[in-house]
Amino acid sequence: MRSGSKAVLGAVPAQRSLARAVINSSRAFSTSAAAAKLAKILDKELQYEQDNYAELEDTAAFLDESGFEFFEDEDGLNCYLRKEVDGRNIEVQFQARQPPLDHEDQEEEIPEEMQDYYNEADTCDFNVFIYRNGSEDGLVFDCTTAETEITITNIMHTNEISKMRDMHRYERSFNYYNGPEFSSLDERLQAGLSEFLQGHGINEHLAAFVEVMSIDKDNRLYINWLEDMKAFVNP
Repeated sequence: MRSGSKAVLGAVPAQRSLARAVINSSRAFSTSAAAAKLAKILDKELQYEQDNYAELEDTAAFLDESGFEFFEDEDGLNCYLRKEVDGRNIEVQFQARQPPLDHEDQEEEIPEEMQDYYNEADTCDFNVFIYRNGSEDGLVFDCTTAETEITITNIMHTNEISKMRDMHRYERSFNYYNGPEFSSLDERLQAGLSEFLQGHGINEHLAAFVEVMSIDKDNRLYINWLEDMKAFVNP
């Protein structure tokens, strides 16, 4: 009886091991199938983006005519335009942004309470830093462009220009005095500051470059993301 009992009891772990093997095999099959399905979806999306991507035109012409040099963080969001005017360094900073929502594709009328959200999606923020070599004294212009029309929101004077260049505009606004709202200034002062900025090459041509390049940067980052995701998911 003992030997028989041992035989019966010994069979139970074997049955459980077999059950575990079946479950694990099922899980492995499901994971593999899901990965293969996702890889196909990623491949189609990547192919679509690559087929529809077109390099920007006229960017070289703008850079030649304006004197700006273009730089970007290869795997990051930041883009830069730099040049020197009358002994002052001019640096424009902006970031990649997703393409604005196409209002014409909306089947339903946009609710009034959502209008501001859609309008903001069509704008692009950028910052202008003006300073001299070897000096921490400088100005910071917080700007927004929409359809090449530039709006100045704030102008900050700082004795720590290097620090401000490395700081996001919202962090600056929380921790430092950004100056009064530009729209609250006397109209003559607004005009004088606008002309000063334009004299350093910040005009509608630069705004057009910033608007299209910020979207192009996002497109390229998205394509790279799809490539990385596909390589990781592929079985």
